[in-house]
Amino acid sequence: MSVESTSTSQPPTPTAKEPSVVYNLIFLGSHHKASLFDKLCAAADKFERHVQYPDLWYLNLTVDDIPCIIELTDPGMEHTGAREMSIRKAEAAILCYSSMSASSFHQLSSVAEDFKARKGFKYPPIKLICNEDDVVEEDFHETASFHTDQSLSEGYESGEESAQLRSKNSVLKRRPSMEKIREAHESTRITSDQGETMTKLFGPDCEFVSMSVAEFAGARQLLEDLIRTINEKNHAKLKPLLKNRRKSKEAISSSSAKVSPTNSIHSDSVSSEGSESGATGTKGGRRMSNAQKLKKKVGNVSHVCTIS
Repeated sequence: MSVESTSTSQPPTPTAKEPSVVYNLIFLGSHHKASLFDKLCAAADKFERHVQYPDLWYLNLTVDDIPCIIELTDPGMEHTGAREMSIRKAEAAILCYSSMSASSFHQLSSVAEDFKARKGFKYPPIKLICNEDDVVEEDFHETASFHTDQSLSEGYESGEESAQLRSKNSVLKRRPSMEKIREAHESTRITSDQGETMTKLFGPDCEFVSMSVAEFAGARQLLEDLIRTINEKNHAKLKPLLKNRRKSKEAISSSSAKVSPTNSIHSDSVSSEGSESGATGTKGGRRMSNAQKLKKKVGNVSHVCTIS
C-alpha cells in the first residue's frame, strides 16, 4: 500500500477537549484490498500507524458530533492467535475479496470459523466487499515476489520501502490484456450470488457490497455507517461521553444562575432602603391618626368655663 504517515506507539491524542470514543475494526482479505485500505486512511481526518505493531492503525474522524478513534487492525489471512484475538474483540469488520480471484473468496470462507468462536456467538456488523476491478492473479504474481513477511505483506511500510512498494504496485494498476480478462471471467470469476451466499456465514448483520474499488468514493461514508451501527447495537458505548456532556451543561447552567456579589449588595441596599421608608410611613400614619382623634374630642366640647 502507498499510505505514509508518522508512526506512534500510543493512540493519537484528540484535539477536542472531550475524550474520543474508541472503536475496534478489523480489516481482512487478500492483497486485493490494498487500494481500499488506502482510501479508508485517506477518508479519515488523521491516521497513524502503531510503531511496534505494523498491523494496527489509528484513524481519527468525527461522526454525528462525536470524536472517534478507529483502531483498524489487519492481522493477515494466516490463521494465528493474533487473528483470533482481533476477531473476538472486533466491534465491526470489513472483509474484501476480488471477483477475479477464487482463492481470495475461499480464504474468507475459512475465516468464518473464527467469527463463530466469538463469545456468545455474537457476530459484529460486517461489510463483505467484492472488488470488481479487472486485476487477475497472474498480474499480481509477476510482481509480488517482495512479499516475504505475512504481517507486512499488506504493504504497511514507509519511507524507502513504501516508495519501492508504490513502484511495484503501479504495475498492478495497468489494465490486463483482454485475453486474460476473458479467461478470468470464464474460469474463476466469482458471481454476486456467491457473495450473497457467503454473507450467511458471517451472521445476520453481514452486508454484501459489490464495487469497483478504483472508482469508489464512499470510504468516509463506509466508516461512518459502521460506527453508527455499532452505536445502535451497543447503547452503552456512548454513555461515558453523554454523561460528561450532561455534567458540563449542568455546570454551565449552575454557574450562570448564581448572582454576582455586586448585584447582591445592590439588591440588599435597595431592600433595606425600602423597608426603612415603609416603616417611617407607618409610624407617621399612626401619629396622624392620634391627632385626628384629639381634634375630634376637642370639637365635641359644647362650652368653655371661665373662672374669675
